[in-house]
Amino acid sequence: MFNTIASLNSVYVATLSASALLFLYLRTLWAKKVPEIFFWIHFIIVSWSALMYLNLVFSSPLAPFTYYMDWIVSTPLIMLALAFTAMYPLAKIEWSVIFPLLTIQAMVVITGALAQISNNPAGMLWFFSIGNVLMGIIFYLVFGPIMNIAKSNKEIFPKYKILAKLFAAFWVSYPIAWIIGTPGYGLISPYMTNILFIVLPILCKPVFGIVDLYLIKTIKETSQKK
Repeated sequence: MFNTIASLNSVYVATLSASALLFLYLRTLWAKKVPEIFFWIHFIIVSWSALMYLNLVFSSPLAPFTYYMDWIVSTPLIMLALAFTAMYPLAKIEWSVIFPLLTIQAMVVITGALAQISNNPAGMLWFFSIGNVLMGIIFYLVFGPIMNIAKSNKEIFPKYKILAKLFAAFWVSYPIAWIIGTPGYGLISPYMTNILFIVLPILCKPVFGIVDLYLIKTIKETSQKK
């Protein structure tokens, strides 16, 4: 039983480090079935997150902002992987959709950081609300324009829908965890908050990455059998 936040964070860092090695291994195993950019995106996502969580493990001065330092890089990259999957096999990349997707996702993270350092409940609520409006735009892009791009490829479309649903479940969970946790209104303890912010990232980083790579691999295998 882990009884300290530091020990939980250490397990999380170890899990992501192992995931990074797994993505490098899958790169050699599925090299001919998945475009290389996908392996590197997911490798960087888990590596960056593990690096940022070391701030919590060692209680660095930046520890209070670990979540946002992690998310400002990792969450736009998750969005990039999702968009690239919709555009597989990347013959044409729609940067006009990707650019707002990545930048607005970064803005969502920034509003969370601003809410945390706000000195009054009203300011916290405003920044939190703005972040959720921006997240609504993210959902529109994922289930609107990007979904339409995926529809143009009958093989990728069902795979993209799986990833989009996973994304929706994970992304809705984050603001809920934030508002009930220590960064928000403190309805649960810092320890429970930390557990939430370990379980959720494991699901939406290494687990999401493995599912993404596997689905793309199955598309290539299916096309080769035809």
